[in-house]
Amino acid sequence: FEQGRYSAEEYLYLISDLTLKELRVARLLYETRPGSEKGYWEEWKNEVCGDLNIDRDDLAMVLARIEASGLTERVIGTKGGKRYIGSTNPGMGYYKVTPAFKKLMNFVELES
Repeated sequence: FEQGRYSAEEYLYLISDLTLKELRVARLLYETRPGSEKGYWEEWKNEVCGDLNIDRDDLAMVLARIEASGLTERVIGTKGGKRYIGSTNPGMGYYKVTPAFKKLMNFVELES
């Protein structure tokens, strides 16, 4: 399995530093893909914290680590229909799945 410039092993290396709890949060984010609506995103965070027994403050750190792995990007706003990605305020915005995460999950699905 090799698409583009990276092999499956390189995608797996991206997640090698993530803990099991972080991988569970990442999987839930991938599966549910919460939208940009504030109410929906807040509901998703509450569900994840309850389901995985994670403190809300710890969830922010988990999401930041997942973002640092390249699996997600934090969108902090839109202007003129374009998304602005960045990390100016940890309480703002929402996370979206990156193409690298989609490729990784395609690989996992092929192998299972």
